[in-house]
Amino acid sequence: MIKKGYVDTKWGQIHYRYTKSLADLPVIVMLHQTTSTSAMFEAVMLRLEKYYHMVAPDMPGYGNSFLPAEVPDIGYYTDVFIEFLDNLNIKKFHVVGHHTGGGIALDMKVRYSDRINTLTIIGPIYADMEERKSLRKITTELVDQIVPKADGSHLIAGWKMLEIYGAHASIELHHREALDHLKAWRGCAQAFNAILNQNFIELFDKVEGPILIMCSHDDVLWPYFPKAKKARPDAEYAIVKGRDYECDLDPDGIASALHQFLQKYC
Repeated sequence: MIKKGYVDTKWGQIHYRYTKSLADLPVIVMLHQTTSTSAMFEAVMLRLEKYYHMVAPDMPGYGNSFLPAEVPDIGYYTDVFIEFLDNLNIKKFHVVGHHTGGGIALDMKVRYSDRINTLTIIGPIYADMEERKSLRKITTELVDQIVPKADGSHLIAGWKMLEIYGAHASIELHHREALDHLKAWRGCAQAFNAILNQNFIELFDKVEGPILIMCSHDDVLWPYFPKAKKARPDAEYAIVKGRDYECDLDPDGIASALHQFLQKYC
């Protein structure tokens, strides 16, 4: 069973999803992508709940978590989540991040390496500054389309936009994601700016410890996946399915790859 709750931090309340907590279960912290919420991990959590205690927070500005006035950098999310985990008395854990969540997970692993056993990133943003220019243009257009407009045109624009990234593969997924990213239009702008200002390559190249990277061939970040593999031949990797919604559209593939990886370090 997946439960929901709130945790206070000095910045505001964090809403999160979690599975049963038993003393002998390893802990996985799951960080979602920009435009989604922690709901994106539910299918994977249900497949792994016998083996792990999983915690998936909504990022500030998303779902039912607080909306920050500003986000200075990707480390802001790390700071909030570390206090969130402290208040749950979670000291040691494995971290999994998808897209923007992967950037947060990476920052977390670099800054709090003694607390994190393994790092898993789904869709690593291993892009140089020139490549980030094109990504920034795409994300700016995405956010501009979902900014609320008096005629309601942002509603259909937001719905159609998700078709580009594969959400229409399931009407339930499409509907959920449309509601979540339309609600989080401010949070989307903050998170996109923070992740595209992060020097992902520098951090990824120097981070230590066991690493698993995953991606689907038709994920928007697939062009950067082979480069991430080449940069870290010590990392394990898995190619899964599901466009930009791997956790929803290929939960078996994600859960299987993650479980096989983590069992070596639990």
